[in-house]
Amino acid sequence: MALDRTILSIVRTASIFAGLALIFINSNHINISLFLLIFTIIIIIMSSTYYHKYILAIGDIYGEKIHFGLYLPLWFGLLIICVLCILALLAYLKKRDKNI
Repeated sequence: MALDRTILSIVRTASIFAGLALIFINSNHINISLFLLIFTIIIIIMSSTYYHKYILAIGDIYGEKIHFGLYLPLWFGLLIICVLCILALLAYLKKRDKNI
């Protein structure tokens, strides 16, 4: 499905943004990295929600049981959301320690 490739490309782009945010964290641009991480998390959540609704609609239209393979992009999305949240927490803690 084209939507599978789209959601996976969004996840790949989010992982690139995670790397970019890590570079910003290491170079002490904490506010930029926090903005980038939060914005990326929001985009991933919105995309995953849309994809999940699409999967359920396809299952209803064709009357088929939804197999595990269709949920695989959602699992990757959940994994990247966890990584982004950890990086955001790291950036926040580094910002807090810098202000003390």
